[in-house]
Parts: sequence; C-alpha cells; structure tokens
Amino acid sequence: MLQDYLEAAGRTDAAPDAPLFTGCTKGDHSTDQGISDKLIERVVKQYADITPHDLRASFVTIALESGAKLHQVQYAAGHSDPRTTERYQKRKLNLDDNAVDYIKL
Repeated sequence: MLQDYLEAAGRTDAAPDAPLFTGCTKGDHSTDQGISDKLIERVVKQYADITPHDLRASFVTIALESGAKLHQVQYAAGHSDPRTTERYQKRKLNLDDNAVDYIKL
C-alpha cells in the first residue's frame, strides 16, 4: 500500500529517510517538505471527527491492553511520570469492573 501511495504521489525515488507525507505546490506537485503537525490535526478533526488526543488515548489504552510494558508505553507517549500513563489503564479497568455492573434489574 505504501508503494502504491508513493507511486500515486510521484515519489518512488524518495530517499528512505524522507518524510512519508509531504506538502504539495499549487500545481499539485509533491514537495520534499514533511507536512506539519497542525495540518495533521486539522485533517483528523475534519474527516474523523476526533481529536489528536483521542488518537493518543486510544494508542495508550490499546498498547497497554495488548500487553506492552508500562515503561514502553510511557516512553512512546512522552509521559515523564508513569502515573500519567497508568491513568489510561485505570480507565479501562473502570469500564471492565464498574459498580453499576453489580446492579440487577
């Protein structure tokens, strides 16, 4: 799929360390400059109706659920304190075993 993307973008000769997603000129020609974080944020909000933090929270939660070590996820998320990362784990635990689950109606 990446090769198809690079061919469609006319970037099959791009260096291996070149940005994957690049900007375009007004003539729709690809530039060598990577797209900005602000552009990524705008596109995600526009098309996915979620925020970048939603994606980040999903990453942390899914990584922890899938067995990644806390310190690995902490590093990947850029959290300086492991307690910040643990909050995401507690959110999931709260959903799995919530007090409301014990009410029988």
